[in-house]
Amino acid sequence: MKQHAENAYQRKKQPERVRAQLLEACAHMILAQGVAGLTLDAVAQMAGVSKGGLLHHFASKQALLDALYNELLEQMDAQVSNAMKKDPLPFGSFSRAYITVNTTGSSQKKQARLIEVMMLESLSQEKMRQCWDTWLEQRLQKSGPEERSAHLMLARYAADGLWLNDLMHTAQPGARQRKSIIRQLLAMTLPAQETEQT
Repeated sequence: MKQHAENAYQRKKQPERVRAQLLEACAHMILAQGVAGLTLDAVAQMAGVSKGGLLHHFASKQALLDALYNELLEQMDAQVSNAMKKDPLPFGSFSRAYITVNTTGSSQKKQARLIEVMMLESLSQEKMRQCWDTWLEQRLQKSGPEERSAHLMLARYAADGLWLNDLMHTAQPGARQRKSIIRQLLAMTLPAQETEQT
């Protein structure tokens, strides 16, 4: 009883840790049972938190899903930032990073699968779509004007299509052909003179 009280006290003093545990439990349940099988009671139990404690952080199932989606989006944003830092050419650097991150994916199978599930979920969730639109617009505002050109938009849309094709597991290109497709998409983001030299 004393140990339980101590744990409850520690959780109160570490709200961010509790929040992280709840999101981790949510992700685990989604991978095991899908979004439809997710319940707040089960998430709270898996995280070792009372339902009241869960509701303190997330007022509803949708709020929990939105938070998980935002966390995945933040992770993607960090990956894009890292890729842009390594790019010596400012022109089109966001689109190249976007293409690279979207076509490379996570090296961890569970993480990659979670991203797939949540991105599909976002197609039917207006708030999630708005978060995506806001993220993309903020990125474009911080990038050069070339990122809004039809040429670079087309390259990003094609990368989205390749990601969706991977998700559907249909008409899969071979490894060499896939690399060639990605290489051509990246080439589309280069200035004309750079493209001519490559």
